Amino acid sequence: RNMRPGGWVESQEFDLIFRSDDDSIPNPSAVQKWLTAWNDGAGGGFRTNGAKLAAAMAKAGFVDIVVKKFKLPVGVWDKTQLNSGMLSLTAMTEHIEGLSNRIFMEKVGMTQEQMKAYTDPVVKEFRTKSVHGYWDMCVSRTFGKGLFADICRWAVYGRKPPSSTGPGLESRESPGEIVGPP
Repeated sequence: RNMRPGGWVESQEFDLIFRSDDDSIPNPSAVQKWLTAWNDGAGGGFRTNGAKLAAAMAKAGFVDIVVKKFKLPVGVWDKTQLNSGMLSLTAMTEHIEGLSNRIFMEKVGMTQEQMKAYTDPVVKEFRTKSVHGYWDMCVSRTFGKGLFADICRWAVYGRKPPSSTGPGLESRESPGEIVGPP
């Protein structure tokens, strides 16, 4: 309804699983413990992937849906993605309390000390250089180039069919090629 026929849309989400290809994430993992508690406290349902996003777009009537999967490192262990890794590490370590406050303190009823018992070990784990963790991201890049174009990990976009009617945003020819590791 708010998009002209032929217009493109993109979705930007990430899955709440901290992964590693070399088993360098500790077991038990402070990050995974925090993510599980956060998801449970938020009421669940925050886990997603490209297939779920593509199905939702198809259900909404979009066509030409494309899903591309990439890895977003947390930290600077992947020398081919230093900027992305540093940005991800900074975002998580500097904002983990903000991400946790509402869920842990307001919804779950934790004290600040109880919440920090979750978040402090997470920051330490994220900063551990021997941990080669990453997120499977559903973050598609914008149509142009910019700082955040480099953090594209799951790219899901689709086009409103040309036969649709209704007022809305101007359509774009294509969101362009998504660039990143396979």
